Amino acid sequence: MDVRVERSQTGVLEVNCEAATWADFKRVVRQLKRQFKAKVITKADGPDSRVWRLLIEGREIRVDQWDMGPFPLSISSSSATEEEVPHRIAESLKTL
Repeated sequence: MDVRVERSQTGVLEVNCEAATWADFKRVVRQLKRQFKAKVITKADGPDSRVWRLLIEGREIRVDQWDMGPFPLSISSSSATEEEVPHRIAESLKTL
């Protein structure tokens, strides 16, 4: 899977993935659950996008997927100071 770590305009590190289908989204969340023991906090699923919030190592992580763009899946922390977890997530997803 093509995965990139980029800093958003707000200063938050984002993990951007080329995961275009709902099945890809499910694979990513399964990987996060296995690798990081992630717990789903909330789910919001719509016809063209979804936003799930996960708890990973005591940190709230947001997973967004939409049906447009070169990297339709984005994973970000709620904290602009979080550096380590996004990089570890990216490395884990490269194996998918």
